[in-house]
Amino acid sequence: MMRTYKLIVEYNGTNYFGFQRQLGTAEWTSATSVIQIVIPQVDEQAAKIITTTESILPSLKRQRLRGSKASKQPSTIQEQLERALVRLTDQTVTQLRMRSAGRTDKGVHATGQVVAFDYYPPPPISVDPLVLDPPQSNPKNARQLHLFSSSLEQDDEWKLRRAINSHLPADICVRSVSVLTRSDLVSRPFEPRRFVRLKRYTYRIRFHQTTMGAPTATCSSTSSSKQQQHDQHQQSICQSGPHTLRRAHDEHSCLWICPWALDKNLLPTLCKELQGEHNFGCFIHAKDRHRPGGDNVMTLNTCRFQLSGPTTEMDSDSDSEPDNDSDDGTSGIVNCKFTFEAKGFRRSMVRNLVGFLVDVCRGLRNMDDFTAIWTGTDEAAKLVCASPASGLCLAKVHYEPNHDT
Repeated sequence: MMRTYKLIVEYNGTNYFGFQRQLGTAEWTSATSVIQIVIPQVDEQAAKIITTTESILPSLKRQRLRGSKASKQPSTIQEQLERALVRLTDQTVTQLRMRSAGRTDKGVHATGQVVAFDYYPPPPISVDPLVLDPPQSNPKNARQLHLFSSSLEQDDEWKLRRAINSHLPADICVRSVSVLTRSDLVSRPFEPRRFVRLKRYTYRIRFHQTTMGAPTATCSSTSSSKQQQHDQHQQSICQSGPHTLRRAHDEHSCLWICPWALDKNLLPTLCKELQGEHNFGCFIHAKDRHRPGGDNVMTLNTCRFQLSGPTTEMDSDSDSEPDNDSDDGTSGIVNCKFTFEAKGFRRSMVRNLVGFLVDVCRGLRNMDDFTAIWTGTDEAAKLVCASPASGLCLAKVHYEPNHDT
């Protein structure tokens, strides 16, 4: 009887070509150690199927095949998960039929990616009393197979999580595992991309905030000179680029170190303008903007931000001003976390939203550009530039009440 498993997966996407498997599909079993790889040809003719034995399997595991040549390239998150599950379950990739709640692009991270796969328990081995040497199960993964085949209690599902994580690289981990029973599948079949109520993306960025210090008329000549020196010093820091924002003990791969100084005071107005129902065509990738039957009018349920740093503490609901009197080189350094929530997001939408926010805060664009942006035309889309993928993270996927298993 087939079982469906639901995983919550967290990963750092810096070293991967996104979540979804790209060029080349692989099927292998740990029992036979035979791998079949379908390789698209350069001239787009019929795919060539290569079957190899265990002797060259280790080298193929470390290589990614593109065209007719082998090149050492990072794989995708899905390929890593499938490779681990194939070893653990003795199933093929086709049998697992892995699917996810959304495809994340190259360099994008996740803390709440939802993944589902199927498992077919092996039939019981019938022992013939006339056979002297009955078939034996693979001793290397017999214990792991028992985990998937047996009926585990809810309190014991951590054992599955431990088994899967032990076969994954350090930058990918399974946060939770749940088994969907047959009654769940019959009454409400679970597909990660169906019945989604809300998706939450976050984007982290670090930047220098703009400084506009000016001496007052009541200041003495001595204090005025010191104030001018202080202002010049602060202005030099905030225009110093990304290298003064680096930290030795920091997850640089999970945030965007912005090279420009930004005016954080514009963020509340910008987030309020973006929230709600609009034509987001200008924030959608050009190849996806005019897809047949597509509607670019969408509702952005949440668009908020939270600022923090050595001298800054502010969020969307706060009107407090930070203290910028520090002179230690960290003055004005801001860590910003954007949160976007909607029923669905189109290709490159969040990165384009953040890119436009940054362009307005650094003075390249202004609030009047929204008049053209909301028309959704290709000409207005030229006003929008995408931010890097390094700061983007799929944080959470919420499902409809009857399908939130």
